[in-house]
Parts: sequence; C-alpha cells; structure tokens
Amino acid sequence: MSDFCPCASGKSFGECCEPFLLGREQALTAVALMRSRYTAYALGVIDYLYQSASARVRKEFDAESSRQWAKSAEWTGIEILSTTGGTEEDDTGLIEFIAHYKVKETEFNHHECAEFARVD
Repeated sequence: MSDFCPCASGKSFGECCEPFLLGREQALTAVALMRSRYTAYALGVIDYLYQSASARVRKEFDAESSRQWAKSAEWTGIEILSTTGGTEEDDTGLIEFIAHYKVKETEFNHHECAEFARVD
C-alpha cells in the first residue's frame, strides 16, 4: 500500500484519515468526514461507515452489502467538486463529490451531493 492516504489529499494515511478510522480523533469538517468515509470504503473499514453515519442512515445500513461493495471495488480516487458550509464553525454542510472506483476492468463514478450535520 502506498504511504499516501486513499482519499487523495496528498497527505500520508497516518496524518490524514487513519486517526478517524481508528477512533483516535473525530473529523472536524464535512470534507474531512467525507474523505475519511471514502477511505473507509477503500480499506474496508465498515464499522467506521456505520459509526460516522447519521441516525437515519444507520437504520437502513447493511454492513454486509457495504462490505461486499467495498471489497469488490478498486477505489481509485475522490474529487470534491463543491462545498457549502461544513467548516469547524458550521452545524451543517453539503458536499458534492465524485467517488471513482473500478469493478473488474469497468470504471465507475459515483456522483453525489451529501448532507452533513454535526451531532454532539
């Protein structure tokens, strides 16, 4: 594995998403949370996906399905297209992103606008 974080921040995994995935720190911005969730898919850290999801998403969360999707894909990068709010001072944020991945030799782009809300 490369020393660089899978989220394409340009930082090492240890100084980027690893502290979040290990529960040593909490993401302070929506972008940091988005990047760490992408990295969780890339590395198959499904428990983090559940723990960092909203209560509404947790009700519908299927850990096994998420695990299979994460495992079946080669995660090739994430692009943050736009952000609204989501700073350390904001209670909410909106991030438009594209998650790039391949399944077998077919490339996919998951384009989404994700809403984030600070809880506690």
